[in-house]
Amino acid sequence: QSNLGYLKTSRARNKVQHWFRQQAKEDNILAGRYLLEKEFKRLGLTSVDYKTIANKVNCQSVDDMYAAVGAGDLSSIQVIKAAHSLLGQDEPKLPQIATTSASADPSSDITINGVGNLMTQIAGCCKPLPGEAISGYITVGRGVSVHRQDCKKLLHLQAVEPERIIEVSWAGRKTETYPVDIALEAYDRQGLLRDITNLLTNAHINVLSMTTNTDTKSHIASMQLRVEVPGLAELADLFAKLNGLPNVATVRRISEL
Repeated sequence: QSNLGYLKTSRARNKVQHWFRQQAKEDNILAGRYLLEKEFKRLGLTSVDYKTIANKVNCQSVDDMYAAVGAGDLSSIQVIKAAHSLLGQDEPKLPQIATTSASADPSSDITINGVGNLMTQIAGCCKPLPGEAISGYITVGRGVSVHRQDCKKLLHLQAVEPERIIEVSWAGRKTETYPVDIALEAYDRQGLLRDITNLLTNAHINVLSMTTNTDTKSHIASMQLRVEVPGLAELADLFAKLNGLPNVATVRRISEL
């Protein structure tokens, strides 16, 4: 990574990126095929000669075209334009490809900017919540994985496969609840667990899992909970309520249980 001082010239960085792209060629082919087939189906271009289109966009084979799209070297818009040109059609739908911001489900909380209709999934590594800055990563066969922008896994993916990172955003509506993992430490006392469960019940928080361990010497109780909340504001409110309980020392968010 250039920020660590290992790669000091742009030529060296380009060589490393090229090596990673070669290693991921099969994945790029799958990702490119997924993106193009989605767009061709959406535009009703079902009877097209992929080999001829590949030649039109200066690719030696269909797989080379898929790989170029998957790697970000060739845009889906360029391929669609080539298909329209070969069919002798005008391109009335192309502006929609460039500006569309719809995800696969119109009621989804996630909006994909400039890609078209793709399914999305919330990344399990960081579990982003509405209200947090997010980015998307185009996976192979599983649509777009949505991460927090400060997610360590996403930062790694940005370094090795930047062409697969796309812009996504929250759609501004809350139609779902999202899992989040919480670690809580408190001085163990009678009624502690009851108070916590009552608080969660009164706050209408759904608890997916809970584990508790108590150090008999220090009398410190450590809890890990996975709960569902609609967004970041509701999580902050829950933290404030948990911190307000007697003997609770710390409440923090963790990535995974």
